[in-house]
Amino acid sequence: MRIFFFLGQTFFEQTVSITKEIESKYQGTEFRAIVAARSNLIEELDKIDDPKFTNYDWLSGLEKTWLETPLDIKKLKDYEQKLGTKILRRIITADRELGVGFVSGGIVERTDLIKCIKKNDDAHWRYVVGLLDYLFNEYENHRPDAIFAYCVAGAVAFAMGEVAHYFKIPFTQPVIARVKHCCIMDDNNYWSLRPATDLFDKALHDPSLVADKMDEAKEFIKDFRERPIAPQDTVSWIKELKKNNTYTGILKTITTDIIRWGAIELGLKGTKGVIRQRNGYDILIKNLRYFRYMRNALNNNIRYFHNDVGDREYIYFPLHVDPEASTMVLADMFTDQMAVIESIAKTMPAGMRLIVKEHIPCLGHRPKGFYKRVANMPDVRLVNPFMNNFEIMNNAKLVCTITGTAGWESFIFGKAPLVIGNVYYLKLGEGLVHCQDLSKMGDAIKDALKTEPVSEKRLQLFIASIMKLSIDISPEDMWFEKYADLEKRKQAVKKIADHLINMANNKPDTKKGSSS
Repeated sequence: MRIFFFLGQTFFEQTVSITKEIESKYQGTEFRAIVAARSNLIEELDKIDDPKFTNYDWLSGLEKTWLETPLDIKKLKDYEQKLGTKILRRIITADRELGVGFVSGGIVERTDLIKCIKKNDDAHWRYVVGLLDYLFNEYENHRPDAIFAYCVAGAVAFAMGEVAHYFKIPFTQPVIARVKHCCIMDDNNYWSLRPATDLFDKALHDPSLVADKMDEAKEFIKDFRERPIAPQDTVSWIKELKKNNTYTGILKTITTDIIRWGAIELGLKGTKGVIRQRNGYDILIKNLRYFRYMRNALNNNIRYFHNDVGDREYIYFPLHVDPEASTMVLADMFTDQMAVIESIAKTMPAGMRLIVKEHIPCLGHRPKGFYKRVANMPDVRLVNPFMNNFEIMNNAKLVCTITGTAGWESFIFGKAPLVIGNVYYLKLGEGLVHCQDLSKMGDAIKDALKTEPVSEKRLQLFIASIMKLSIDISPEDMWFEKYADLEKRKQAVKKIADHLINMANNKPDTKKGSSS
């Protein structure tokens, strides 16, 4: 059995544990990986003997080679023929550095990769051709039985998924489902929860398939309506940010950032040669900006932010983090949130107001003039990010989102959201309006305002389907080392390992590629 991994610092220990679990059941499994991290992670891998990775390539070294290699137009056209124009373009858009010009609502710190992209007008295509050369060679010559990415949030993992689809090789990534502690092992790049939504389609005709989870689904809906709670990864994120936002915290952050800045300049701690290494000065300035904006927001002292929604009917649009996979991977045509806000503001019913709420982790990370431009639009009101999200949502006439959790929460609250991007809860199939053409936003808003919410039974079946096929692990246990329940993580690792074994054993028997 052969398994290929996308390996990074964030999920390193969990990935190693997964390989150990697989090896304990299938001795002699061949593990290969592409490593997206500092070079000291390569040193860690060198020390691991049980199990030993057969091969692992350092991404930064590969990236330099790809960028230094002259563009082969013939190869590019060949890949376009195999994968399609859209996929090649989406490899670029999915990456905050390759597609840095598409990041209009956030700040991306300088890296050597960004400098190269800006300096050479074909550098992004050199990168894409090099990446695809690498993956096609890996998949053709080593024929992995399964491919695992800990998260699809950039060009490399996105390309891994699409090339796997071309070769009909099983691909998976863990996706948090926003239902209790449910995590679905998805089979594609787009966080569609396809195993669960496929089960939901069947359960609509045969509810007995999820009968054992229906009471739990009903209880989840009841509890959420009575006491709504933000997603745990957001809660943990904000908890950590608030903790660091004291004067003691910012002093510690500044000290850490200055030491990090020096280490980066000297190439210490594995930073030497890392083409995606963020500029140390930029990190320091970004954290200082965040501290200032965070304190001002907590003290109700940011010029363009209001502390109430006013006395008019309103549409609610919570901002996405930018850059982030929620737009760059899931909604590649809607990475410009300003354009979305503008389209709503220009087409919503007369007398109605648009409430825009910042995402707390993005405070101070927007481009200069971003808040001013939003606040200056007629009938648009920016509100303090520390206002109660659920109160704003409950009192809104309509919730509009690109791919956000707000859309999912609207269903639970009995509201029909207006959704712009492609996201898993579209599979509910009713109780929403989907608009992917901003020129038709006015009609979409009118339709959404009179759309009935999803039926309770359908919502229960959808949630039960997610629960039925999920791994029980919270975002904290999955990603936040400081707050993780290690026993739960251990159990999740076993289930992920079993899932990979099952994928590998049920891989389609084919060597032919297929066009996406």
